[in-house]
Amino acid sequence: RARVSDRFWIGSVTKTFVATVVLQLVAEGELSLDDTVERRLPGRLREGSKVRIRHLLGHTSGVPDYMRNDPWFSRVSANPRAVIPADRLIDSVSDRLDFEPGTRAEYSNTNYLLLGAIVERIERRSIGAVLAERLFRPLGLKATAFESLGRQLRDGRMRGYEVGVGRPRDVTFHTLGGPWADGAIVSNAPDLARFFRA
Repeated sequence: RARVSDRFWIGSVTKTFVATVVLQLVAEGELSLDDTVERRLPGRLREGSKVRIRHLLGHTSGVPDYMRNDPWFSRVSANPRAVIPADRLIDSVSDRLDFEPGTRAEYSNTNYLLLGAIVERIERRSIGAVLAERLFRPLGLKATAFESLGRQLRDGRMRGYEVGVGRPRDVTFHTLGGPWADGAIVSNAPDLARFFRA
């Protein structure tokens, strides 16, 4: 039975934490919503001079979602526990845009890999350390941590299941390629409530 205090992988809710840090950096004058990816990560995207921080935050960048491309698709299909470095995932879609930035919205996990890389470049330390210092510790989120590698069952963590057609399937140890700034936080319900109240 699940308990309120049980910890679980929060997946893409991680993006809300990363967006909060990005907006803190904007408020501090370290970053602008109109900065381009080219300015902040030179040479990372072929069309990086068109893509702004505001586009990444709002999924209006046109940067393709790495989850619809290789190596992610074939590696994770072959091994649900595969871990692929974020840099390689960004590189897999860095040569094109799916649409002109700002003309429409389309969810892309790659947006938040880029934002994580930008935060690390500005702060000169890992995104996990930045999240801990700026959010987890000040808010007293003791059950919350950034864990980008394999999944483990410890510290009162719940198992995860995929539901849909047929019987539920245990996916507790599936990594989805090793989420990073797009989905690597583990937390619990009280910590998430405290974060969103703050």
